[in-house]
Amino acid sequence: MALARMQKVRLIGHDSVREAVMAVLQDLGVLQISDLTGRDEGSEGVLGLFRAKRAQVEELEQKLSEIKYVLDFIARFEPKAGLLESLTNPKAEITADELEEIVENYDYKPVYERARALDLEPAQLRSELAKLEALRNELLPWAEVAIPIEELRSSHLVAFVAGRLPRDRKKLEGLKGRLREELAGLVFLHEAGVQGNRLCIYAFMPSELEDPFLQLAGELGFERIPAPFAALAGEFRGSPREILAELDRRIEGLSRRREELLHEAEALVVEKLKLQALYQHFHDEFLRRAAQQRLIGSPNTFILEGWVRAADFPRLKEAIEKNVAAEEVYLEPIEPEPGERPPVVLENRPLFRPAEMVVRLFGLPRPGELDPTPFVAPFFALFFGVALTDAGYGLALMVIFSLLKRKFRGESFRRFANLLIMGGFVALVAGALTGGWFGPELAGMVPFLRKLQLFDVSGADGLIAFLGLTMVFGFFQVLLGHLLELWDLARAGRFKEGLFREGSWALFLLGLGLFAGIGIPPMLGLEGLPQSIAPLANTLLLLGFFAVMLFSRADPERPWREQIPWLVVLIALMLMMKGPALLNGAALGLAGAGLVWAGVTGPGKGWGRRLISVVKRLGSGLFRLYGATGFLGDMLSYARIMALGVATGLIAMSINTFATVLGGVLPGLFGLPKVVGIVVAALIIMFGQPFSLVINSLSAFVHSARLQYVEFFTKFYESGGDRFRPFAKEPVFYEVKES
Repeated sequence: MALARMQKVRLIGHDSVREAVMAVLQDLGVLQISDLTGRDEGSEGVLGLFRAKRAQVEELEQKLSEIKYVLDFIARFEPKAGLLESLTNPKAEITADELEEIVENYDYKPVYERARALDLEPAQLRSELAKLEALRNELLPWAEVAIPIEELRSSHLVAFVAGRLPRDRKKLEGLKGRLREELAGLVFLHEAGVQGNRLCIYAFMPSELEDPFLQLAGELGFERIPAPFAALAGEFRGSPREILAELDRRIEGLSRRREELLHEAEALVVEKLKLQALYQHFHDEFLRRAAQQRLIGSPNTFILEGWVRAADFPRLKEAIEKNVAAEEVYLEPIEPEPGERPPVVLENRPLFRPAEMVVRLFGLPRPGELDPTPFVAPFFALFFGVALTDAGYGLALMVIFSLLKRKFRGESFRRFANLLIMGGFVALVAGALTGGWFGPELAGMVPFLRKLQLFDVSGADGLIAFLGLTMVFGFFQVLLGHLLELWDLARAGRFKEGLFREGSWALFLLGLGLFAGIGIPPMLGLEGLPQSIAPLANTLLLLGFFAVMLFSRADPERPWREQIPWLVVLIALMLMMKGPALLNGAALGLAGAGLVWAGVTGPGKGWGRRLISVVKRLGSGLFRLYGATGFLGDMLSYARIMALGVATGLIAMSINTFATVLGGVLPGLFGLPKVVGIVVAALIIMFGQPFSLVINSLSAFVHSARLQYVEFFTKFYESGGDRFRPFAKEPVFYEVKES
């Protein structure tokens, strides 16, 4: 429940053992290496005499790029991973000996070259196929032309014209008639074929009749195609029918070649595991080389600084001494520089660790700040479960994620799964208490489940009781937030500030909560807190009210003695509110004396400034009391938990009702056997209930996280810490384990 204590260290060694030291540090994975290269020139102190060390990474980057290229190419031809597997990205395991054998004996270069060839040739084939298909489509309307294309051209005596007319037989016949009448039948017009809503035609005529022909045909909507076979003339000879046959043969050949390339590419999938192992090896080596670029030193030495958990420092020292000669390297703990902040590591008990994910999503605590994880864990699970409020859904989450933890062993996924299992357990309890078992119907049919039900959320009384319960949960979390801020300030040596600012609010909220517990339940027909604690609630409420007004804006840097007059005012106000009426005058006088005293002893020079400081303090305190409206807004946010819980039951009930009605109606409407209705109803429930589980679990997760971030963290938590990033091997495809 606290942050891990961090230790800064410095390691100085001979440059000959630099690679060995970096390998030990990477295998151990407990040291975050600081970047010292920013102070290699012009820095003060001894370190300013050293220069940044250099390491060759270009060759490794090239190898990683080539292997990644092959893996991306292979991925196109293997079965796609499932949604859950793609989200969790599980890592396989490989022993160090197996990895070493692959590194020594496997050459990826031939596979890379083959992959490049298989990647480039299909692109060329696609381009060639597109070209041939375009030529074929262009030639298809002329398929019935029996004349070779090399003869379909104009000469100095004969003109050749090709084009398109609207697909209208009357216009075509009209054109033929006018050609006979006006051009003496010297134009030989032929139909070729149809292209969409146009009719393709071509004609031969004496050269001097070309312009008159175009004028006559143009009046009927003729569009000339200049050089219709120019794209074919250089490569093909023969009639359009013969050329189409040749195009079909070429297209078929290219398609066969594309299939062959596809099979060759699929055959490369067997290389995937070795390629991944090799990528993992080079990736770890690249990290090791890149980390060396943060070091400084001379031609014969290197210097490394970084952070390690104090508890891991003995392990670090032992590993260095075990693998590197003592005279070659020196490791020592050092003090951080002024203003330097250590990285942050969360340390919590196993029960609370799943909630670290929620904290990290918001931001890590600053060094020295309170770690909120132990307080987030129970509240997040509680709010998630209440927002889901269905025992069937809770049980399903527990079973599903318990099984998934066995398959996906990544630490991040395990913590996420444990968080949902905790929330699922609360949902199981909340659902049993409200009668929700994949909807409310099952509890109504099973007597044992009905006995477990305490809240009937189908009625107004049950809903109000459920609402009140969620408001109680929210009240305690908000109150805890103020108390944690008081604790955090006290830990930071600012107890006075915490007492004035947060202690007064805690008293006010506690009194307000007790009053609400006494008065509100009876108004709803429920049993509330005993009336015997009403005086205590009244006292706490008034004390908190006046304390917020008088002390919440007190300057914590001023001496304690300056608060004594304000304490006198507080006592006087309490006497006026709680004491005998005979003392009201004395109390009023005491309050006035306290204010005068505060003006005399307060900060500032002169009566005017002191009076202004008193008025400002009272005014700002009264304004802070306006923050009580924000408390009411917080409570309304917690009321949404109840709304989500009820919505879950309504959605589940709607699915069940739809399945029941449709399953009962279908056989009667269409004369089908009753078993068909049963199957349809079962299918609706089989697909509808999992869908409801997913969307309602998502809503419960998002809103539970929102309550932590908006309603809880704003009371005491700031975040802003830097994550501890130890130099270690990073599993990309494999977790490397010792042989």
